[in-house]
Amino acid sequence: MPFIPKVWSSSRYKATTDELNRMGAALATASTDAANAVAIVGASSYRSLNVRSWGATGDDVTDDAPAFQAAINAAVQGDVVVVPPGRYRLASPLTLTLGVTLQGAGWAPHFAPRTNMIGSYLRPATGGAFVGTALIQVNPAPVNDSYLDSAYGGGPRIEGLAISGRNATNSVGGTIAGISVANGVKDIAINGTTIWQVSGVGVDMDRAAGIKMRNVVVSHCGGHGVRLWDSTGGTSGAVDADLVEVYVQGSGGDGIILNNPNAVMLTNCRSEWNTGYGYVVSGVCYNAVLTACDTDRSGKDGFLLAHTSGSPVLLTNCLAKRDGRGDNVTPGGWAGYRIAPASGTSPGAILTGCYADVARDDNSSGLRSPEYGLYTGAGANRVSVAGGHYLGTTAAIQDAALVVARAPGTNLGTVNVSTGSITMSTSDRAVIVGNQGAAREVLFNTRGGGIRWATRVTGTSESGSGAGSDFAVVRHSDAGAEIDSPLTISRATGDTVLSASLDVVGHALGVPTPRSVGLVAWSFDPANVAQGKTTTSGTVYLVAVYAPRATSITKILWGNFTAGSGATAGQNFVGLYNSAGTLLVSAGVDADVTTTGMRTTTVSSTAVTPGRYWVGFVFNATTPPAPYRGGDLNATLHNAGSAGSSTRFATNGTSQTSLPASITTSSNTPSQHVLWAAIG
Repeated sequence: MPFIPKVWSSSRYKATTDELNRMGAALATASTDAANAVAIVGASSYRSLNVRSWGATGDDVTDDAPAFQAAINAAVQGDVVVVPPGRYRLASPLTLTLGVTLQGAGWAPHFAPRTNMIGSYLRPATGGAFVGTALIQVNPAPVNDSYLDSAYGGGPRIEGLAISGRNATNSVGGTIAGISVANGVKDIAINGTTIWQVSGVGVDMDRAAGIKMRNVVVSHCGGHGVRLWDSTGGTSGAVDADLVEVYVQGSGGDGIILNNPNAVMLTNCRSEWNTGYGYVVSGVCYNAVLTACDTDRSGKDGFLLAHTSGSPVLLTNCLAKRDGRGDNVTPGGWAGYRIAPASGTSPGAILTGCYADVARDDNSSGLRSPEYGLYTGAGANRVSVAGGHYLGTTAAIQDAALVVARAPGTNLGTVNVSTGSITMSTSDRAVIVGNQGAAREVLFNTRGGGIRWATRVTGTSESGSGAGSDFAVVRHSDAGAEIDSPLTISRATGDTVLSASLDVVGHALGVPTPRSVGLVAWSFDPANVAQGKTTTSGTVYLVAVYAPRATSITKILWGNFTAGSGATAGQNFVGLYNSAGTLLVSAGVDADVTTTGMRTTTVSSTAVTPGRYWVGFVFNATTPPAPYRGGDLNATLHNAGSAGSSTRFATNGTSQTSLPASITTSSNTPSQHVLWAAIG
């Protein structure tokens, strides 16, 4: 005789007319299907199957699992198995496989301990009468040939249920999970559901994909709150998971565990008062993002990022509050945020606008915690902090791994563990971190034009004794290409090297400079002029000057200590050569040969850039003049032993009646004529 379900109603629950009509059609179909022992396929519209109509009593005594399972088994994809208010005792797991919605009355309290769930719930049989490891077991749908159909007919939904675990253990003394999702499930959603006091894990998902959890409360479970993991210890895990407004409280283990997450996002989730960590990210991590998630009074770290490979974890606007309450007994070094891989090197984390706070228990007892707002352990790498507020009783940030790159605008402070008084850091700084041997830079760009300047710690390897990682200022072209480093400073010695000339404004060096008197360069301070040095007719005399900046010159300054006589007309000149030996400009000075004192020779405006130049002189007279000079000891001494293109004071050519259009600077001969000259 086929099983004939009955329509159930009571003063507490009464089916609507629409539901009764749909139920009647469903019951007729179900009766026929049960008699013929065939599956329901191709229903023309979704149906609502009430577990009461399948024999569930909700009296908290009868084992309602068979009735629930009968309704679930009779449903097809798109059907809703309705669980009206009641107290349902289950002695075995409910198994979901196809795309069926198991829908409760919608009552799912946020604070289960305060309501006690005395009126409506699903619960496991107590006293060791439950046979199984989870109250609700979700299994994968049959694979149908291809990847695209790997969840064919699947996609179960769990909505609006209240589960009261009563801390019951199963028939072999093992723990019971609230909801367990098996390896291979490709589509699962849990919405508006509360799980309270199960002895095992609240929600346990083993290598599932396509996960949606919204407004789910997991409270006071004996094991972890929510665990998305690979039970084999491999590198698989949750794939494409979205957890929104998931609240985990008072778990005996960790709050929310993300093991090997791949494209997993947590938004507005909360994990508080758990014995272990608030959140844990471990294993291989690819694209885990936590936004506006918070912890409160975790027994250990609020956020533990212990992943060992993959990509950085992104935390945005997250809050870690009062974590490390194990410090109530002995300070354990806990932190609001800890980046510490289990082994090897972590891909790191990016924290933007996050907050770590220090306080005591709600009743103002216990020590204030945590000790650190942010802590990096061995193997941590590439941790970026942009803004935010971090407090700790020992330190705001304990960068043991020396990997934290910190932007300005990050508030740091310490809290007195006894009094609670806060001391905020008065400094605000940016910290640029990179591997030794790699350049670390701050770039200055023109909007739409690319890089213009950079300050850099060079990639010179650190070899000990302070060597390596030197400092440099780097300039770039209009196209943004690097030109050179005009300034470098050795970390080992502190030596400062300029690749171009130094232009000093005013008396910045504590001594007179050419610029302080309106000139560009001079051969030496004119205060060091001694007397004069007699010249030889037709000889070209060269005096080096060093232009410190790009400018244009219009005059050459020099002078005679002793006047000459009988100047040959049109054969006396002063001019300027560049470092290649090309004559840039010259002017005749016949009238100046027979005078004394400083002379200012006007020349055509001539552009100069930073670098070495020579002022050139050639005189032809019966008695050549003796221009102003400095020392008069030894040509080798005056040129510091240099020769050719490196000479400061030289001659280059004889029997000349004018300054040559070019000279071969390598042929310069060191000279004892330390003549004074300036350009301006």
